[in-house]
Amino acid sequence: MQEGPDEERLAPLLARMRRIEGQARGIQRMLQEGRPCHEVVMQLAAMRAALSKVGMALIADNLERCVSQGDDPRATLDQARDLLMKFS
Repeated sequence: MQEGPDEERLAPLLARMRRIEGQARGIQRMLQEGRPCHEVVMQLAAMRAALSKVGMALIADNLERCVSQGDDPRATLDQARDLLMKFS
């Protein structure tokens, strides 16, 4: 489970990351403007959820690739578990 996503799956992930980058800049602006805490926290929660989706998509893609390539099932399971534990 060492390779990154293929070209077809990489484009949507990069698009998501660009949107997340925009969210982060927006949150910085909100803080500089002194926006209310609840507004900032709502945006932080949205950004965290978006990052979580990217991470889960990467893990799922990696797991799918390992299974389809016939990698050792036990090693694949161990690596997937380790990734999920680090990510959660």
